[in-house]
Amino acid sequence: MTDLVEQRINIQQEEVSFEAAVSEGTFSRMGQAVNFINKRQFDSFKFDLNGPYYISGSINSADGGFFVPFDLKIIGISLRNAQAGTLGQTNVDFELFRGSGSSLGSILTVLPEIKAAAPNDSYVASINGTNYGVVAGETVAPVLSVTELNAGDFITMNLTDVMQGAEGLTAQVFYIPR
Repeated sequence: MTDLVEQRINIQQEEVSFEAAVSEGTFSRMGQAVNFINKRQFDSFKFDLNGPYYISGSINSADGGFFVPFDLKIIGISLRNAQAGTLGQTNVDFELFRGSGSSLGSILTVLPEIKAAAPNDSYVASINGTNYGVVAGETVAPVLSVTELNAGDFITMNLTDVMQGAEGLTAQVFYIPR
């Protein structure tokens, strides 16, 4: 079967008023509107490290974690650094837990990265397989290895490498229900 073309389209009062004939056109418009919503509906969880976040070594479970309330599919990840550091790079990993204390490891095969050479307000993202903000030698886009999560799973953000002097890190996980 072929999907209807998604369109933001309104149903007119005359189409659904008492004794109006319900036509294929009405149902087509309803289907197009539902597909429009389905293709664009998403939610996100944000990890924020406000101010300086440099510490020697790695940081596990930075800014808490994301409890998965229902079965979902991750469609993307973004990383933004507000103020560039002076040395090194920041790499972020996301660790998946299925039950308390039972880590399944990373959900990424390539960690997002922003280097000190990148300007202030640098970002990198991968949404539905399309990369944004990638600058050769300055940023690296994430690559997801796990996208399907179950209700009750838990994700933490771990900083595996942190650039010196950097400030204001935001990582965002974008997802849709499944």
